Amino acid sequence: MSLIYFIEQHAEYAPVLRPVFRLIDDGEVEAHASVISLIEVLVRPFALGQTELASEYRDLLLYSRNLVLHPVDAEVATLSATIRAQHGLKVPDALVAATGIANECDCLVTNDPAFNRLNGIRVLLLSDFE
Repeated sequence: MSLIYFIEQHAEYAPVLRPVFRLIDDGEVEAHASVISLIEVLVRPFALGQTELASEYRDLLLYSRNLVLHPVDAEVATLSATIRAQHGLKVPDALVAATGIANECDCLVTNDPAFNRLNGIRVLLLSDFE
């Protein structure tokens, strides 16, 4: 997940993501995330007792300028079920994709090639930018 690579300064992908997050912070790009992403990034820090890392994730997703955290509503849930039925994505991935599509995002930044099966949103794989 891009957020994990950025926050934890992944040696390979953090340099690719820094300019993206700078554009978001500067207001040149508006970012959108699903509340599902918040759940996913908090699990490991909570399991390992890494409260500071969990706080970094929460702060980024809840308080960043130009980043909107979306709840799962009936529209996103229905679209997610459609995506899951058509493309076989796991529930969290289908919810993330549905959030992007429902909010008319230009692209989805990920490093999971499973998202390439989607219609309705452009997928940018981090591995393509190495």
